[in-house]
Amino acid sequence: MKIISIRPAPPGGNCVARFDLETDDGMRIRDLKLVEGNAGWRVYGPKHHGQSIVTFPPVVVDRIALEALRHVRTAT
Repeated sequence: MKIISIRPAPPGGNCVARFDLETDDGMRIRDLKLVEGNAGWRVYGPKHHGQSIVTFPPVVVDRIALEALRHVRTAT
């Protein structure tokens, strides 16, 4: 997987960045949110009418979060 765009969030709050992701098989997911919480890093997909459009199992969230963190540190 690779981060194709990353936008650091403004200071304050627990959102670290918003980003776009491309999976290894070419699927693109836009406007993901990287959040630092009490239990560690979380990744949330965009919502439509209050419902999540995409969700990820915990092992995938960990991979996505690590990749996004690597990019957000170089983007700030």
